[in-house]
Amino acid sequence: PLTRASIVERKIELLRQEYGEVLEILQPRHDLSAVGGLEHATRELREVAELMRRGQTSAAPMGIILMGPPGTGKSYLAECFAKECGMLCVRFRPLRQMYVGQSERNQEKAFSAIRALAPVVVMVDESDQAEGGSRDQGSGDSGVTERMRGSAFSFWGDPSLRGKVLRIDITNRVDLIDAAMRRSGRTDIKIPILMPDEEARRQIFEVVVRKHKLPSAITDFRAFAARTPGFTGSDIELAVTTAWRFALRDNAPALADAHLTAALDDLIPGAKDQAAIDRMTLLALDETRNKRLLPRNHEQIRAEIAARRAQG
Repeated sequence: PLTRASIVERKIELLRQEYGEVLEILQPRHDLSAVGGLEHATRELREVAELMRRGQTSAAPMGIILMGPPGTGKSYLAECFAKECGMLCVRFRPLRQMYVGQSERNQEKAFSAIRALAPVVVMVDESDQAEGGSRDQGSGDSGVTERMRGSAFSFWGDPSLRGKVLRIDITNRVDLIDAAMRRSGRTDIKIPILMPDEEARRQIFEVVVRKHKLPSAITDFRAFAARTPGFTGSDIELAVTTAWRFALRDNAPALADAHLTAALDDLIPGAKDQAAIDRMTLLALDETRNKRLLPRNHEQIRAEIAARRAQG
């Protein structure tokens, strides 16, 4: 007998056959309930998801930028948003080809596919490198980059797409995205996704355990949050999954304090360029255009960066 799951699976298989060379069809597993420590972002994205589900196209944004340092969960957040919307989610495959005219043809096929698939969420990872990045970077490809950039500006500025096609840009360096793509009418919402503070890290520990459905004897993660300053969400996830591996090795029925402590003791923090992280953080805060989208501690973040720069 036919089930909804089998119908969806067959539809996705057909879409991959038709558009697989230019678009990757994503199937997110988690919704926004599986995101921790980003209340300012999840609150906004839940509201947008509700607008999209209700078909309130006039109130829906044309595009969203998730911006901030690497490892803070921007791509994961975008996928969870797509799951929350209940919409198809796609990502561009590399469109550039060595043969004359093929790059533009690939781009046009991708845009035609997106129109046909609407309503759809389109994720653009490393958006500062997409469509040639900023026009200030220049190009030496006989005008291919400029033509593709112009075609992209025309497509993403089409008001008929509002509420039907939602582009989500993901970037560490928002300043490298062309200003014409960042303007209102192409990108209406810009959300900074920054390094988590202590409270956010506590929430991330809890969410990671819940997301992976790990049995846990730990009831309070505040002590672990306090000892992990500078950890990103991906660092915390690595610590938790390593701790579960230690628990399995001990034949323990559940994750315990000793396992997570051992995992954190074992983890060698990756060398982080604090100056680069600070720069990306300030760029994201400066690009934000809505007070409601600033994290609750944004003034403290600016003060800490100013203090580090003064010491340096």
